[in-house]
Amino acid sequence: MQKKVYKFKKYSKRKVFRGDQSILANLFCLATPEYCSLFKSLNGNLKKLIKNIANIPGTELENFTILEVKNKIVGFYSGYSSLEIRNRQLKTSLIMRSLLKKEKKKFFIKKIQKNINSLPVVNNKSFYISRNSISLKKQKTGFGSILLNKILKDAKSYRSISLHTNLKNKKAIKFYIKHGLNKIKTRNNFALYEKKLKN
Repeated sequence: MQKKVYKFKKYSKRKVFRGDQSILANLFCLATPEYCSLFKSLNGNLKKLIKNIANIPGTELENFTILEVKNKIVGFYSGYSSLEIRNRQLKTSLIMRSLLKKEKKKFFIKKIQKNINSLPVVNNKSFYISRNSISLKKQKTGFGSILLNKILKDAKSYRSISLHTNLKNKKAIKFYIKHGLNKIKTRNNFALYEKKLKN
């Protein structure tokens, strides 16, 4: 695959994403279907959610990098120090809750908190991949590997990368194992994967 076919763009509070938020919403949901399924089932507006968390300090989408192919967004990722991730998850879920009707907020936060508490604890400081996805049409075309290689390059100051995945997501697990990530531990329906980096 030629390099000229694709490019990366990084967004932050200094360079705010102005593109199609519905595309970003779809990629966000591909990365965390459990969150989105619950949010949508409670009549949450995904485009409004993205507007309220993209490039907002302290959220899981404060900083993110998109992968473009022929000027079309086909993938994205966000990642931070593992020491920050619990606070970022909390802020993101609180914003999600704020966008729901009053009678649905309590149920949402209870379910989300249960999900967060179900995740295996990341004990070592690492570059934690918070969100990572490729559009369905571009999966199995090599772009997942290209995006992961970009993540590894961006994480070079860390000793390892880590991420959580649902144990039911066999396709993702197969992909991560293929690229050298090892399962460290499991808890409830989730597994923690990690890869040591050569510095």
